[in-house]
Amino acid sequence: MASLEVWAVPPPDRGGVELVGGVEAAAEPQGISEVRSEEEPSLGPGDSILRDVGYDPLSKDYKDRVKGLFLNSDQLENALKLIADLDNDDFRKRNEASKKLAMIEAPIEHMLSESRKDSTIEMARRVQGILNVRIQKRLIDALYHASARSGEGPSPDSLESIMMISSTFDPETYWELMRSLETAAVKASVNQDRGLLEEGLSNNSQAVREICSFVLGHLGTERESEPGLSKMSDAMILANMRGRSAAGKKGVAKTLLGLLASDNLRVRHESGSLLRALFQTDHGYAAYDSPDLRDQAIERWRNYISGKEDESHWPVFMGMSSRGQFRVIVGKADNKGGSALSYTTSGKKLDNDGLVESISKTVSDRMVFDYVVGNVVVSGGPELESKVAVFSLNGTELWAVSGVPAGAGAALLPEGQMAIASGLNVRVIDLFGNPLRSWKMPSKMDSFFRLRPGRFMCSHTDEGTIAEYDSEGRQLWELSGMTRPRNAFRLENGNVLVVVDNESDAGEEKVTGSQVQLLELSPDGQRVLLRIEPKGVKTISSSARLPNGNTLVGTEKGLAEYTPDGYAIKVWLKSPILSLHVH
Repeated sequence: MASLEVWAVPPPDRGGVELVGGVEAAAEPQGISEVRSEEEPSLGPGDSILRDVGYDPLSKDYKDRVKGLFLNSDQLENALKLIADLDNDDFRKRNEASKKLAMIEAPIEHMLSESRKDSTIEMARRVQGILNVRIQKRLIDALYHASARSGEGPSPDSLESIMMISSTFDPETYWELMRSLETAAVKASVNQDRGLLEEGLSNNSQAVREICSFVLGHLGTERESEPGLSKMSDAMILANMRGRSAAGKKGVAKTLLGLLASDNLRVRHESGSLLRALFQTDHGYAAYDSPDLRDQAIERWRNYISGKEDESHWPVFMGMSSRGQFRVIVGKADNKGGSALSYTTSGKKLDNDGLVESISKTVSDRMVFDYVVGNVVVSGGPELESKVAVFSLNGTELWAVSGVPAGAGAALLPEGQMAIASGLNVRVIDLFGNPLRSWKMPSKMDSFFRLRPGRFMCSHTDEGTIAEYDSEGRQLWELSGMTRPRNAFRLENGNVLVVVDNESDAGEEKVTGSQVQLLELSPDGQRVLLRIEPKGVKTISSSARLPNGNTLVGTEKGLAEYTPDGYAIKVWLKSPILSLHVH
């Protein structure tokens, strides 16, 4: 899995209610308007998902309904007061607050979940009841797709409303949603908004500060940098550079180069990702590497971009929001070994998917997508016919070989080479099956993923480590002291998702539990950001992050969706899951 998806524009050519852990999960949304205007534009990328959750972009009331997703200052103040009233001494006020919170049109689920963390038992019970009513609306999904919606039509709402709703979201937890709101803010902004944007640079909300800095960068002139950058935090400077790169402006590289040495881990990670996207090359920089390795990579970048920083480039965006509509691909176990299904990100099953139909014909339990070259590699271990196959993203089979053990995974390399991992060994073959080279790992691999050129992530279950290696098998990074880690990979924001047993020491925190857990760790592995413990399961086979901030988790019992605070809200599928990917 890629560590961070960054696209240049134009891109390369290439049911019913379910009880989950005591929660009444969502039924299919209803009430989609069928009344449409002939003057409205046709459906664009992501619009079918808006229709899926009850916001038909071709309906006459779409614009008015979308405005309801964005809070103004009075509405936000009222929502916060109602949440506080859930713990009021007066029963009537508690009851009234519950009723009103259930009816608010804008997404407040994340605010309710946050209030539950340190609440009384009574308040937590009320919060959960409200969430059970609201969850079927999937309002954060609607906010995401409405914000990212492409086309020449008007923006979803005013800049002030976008800033207000963004202030309620943590920019790291809802990383992808923030990219979407940045897109919406640019569409809603004009040069006359500079005063409002500059005022927003000192807002109490980190999310608002970054969005304002992004838009100012997008609106900025062609000169190398905006005045006042030196007074901004590194995160705000990065946001400004994201905005400039999204507008295709010059003079981004030099500032990004300086940010590679930032004390902020997220800033370092995103700056390195943007540099790779701008120049379509990789000099081995990773934000979580040791200082020595980072310094060496920074020097390679410095030598490379010398004299190139003012070259023009295509607009470059971060995140899935720049790619439009995408889907969830699920590898489902059956008595023949596996088949694949396709869903929207809101959980509606899709039919007639060429890629899924092709994958279903190849028995596999691993999927590795490579968007740079436009393919997906699927593979299965010894119990799954030991087959490796490569498909284009539209489902055309490009290459396949059987009888090759790939229990940990496989990855397509440049120049027509394939790396196949099993046991202790990684073998590199050409596409005729001829061996080219190999290397041996320090212990048995449970998973093997290509993060980007020359960099692979492995989990060593028996040794209790996850680690990254270069193309010669040299270790670049390691996190040890875990209890049987499995299926480790990096999300787009650089964080690590890894499955562990019972008890694990991850960085500075000790994680305990009575069963298998899915952990989300910071890019350097030193902080536990999320812990999901599916009840009554023995194995977690796979996981993936949705753009609404929720996490899909596949187990031997099925596929379920969890909120950022680890609560199960919806069962997608009740069948053993082998693999999972948001594409």
